[in-house]
Amino acid sequence: MNIRMLALALGLCAGQASAHLVSGNELMQMLLDPSNPSAYSRGVGYVLGVADGSDSILFCLPEGVGVRPLIETVSRELSQAADVRHLNASMTVTAALAASFPCKKEP
Repeated sequence: MNIRMLALALGLCAGQASAHLVSGNELMQMLLDPSNPSAYSRGVGYVLGVADGSDSILFCLPEGVGVRPLIETVSRELSQAADVRHLNASMTVTAALAASFPCKKEP
């Protein structure tokens, strides 16, 4: 499934929240600036939190996958999906990981 379609579908399922949620744009800014350790660490932690919370449910990470491939995948997908970056970052991260690490279908 296309990352844009998945992110939009997830966005349609989400309601309005009263708290400030991190957008895909904000997450991309965090991940693009490793010279700002505080922001970069928040971005990496955010991606890892989403990955940990949804692994084996919405996507299936290979055993032993490292942090770097996850961050590179999410950064690449965010940079290519400007039309959905305004959405909640958890949706865009989930869509990126689902596109790159789909679960194998049982026969």
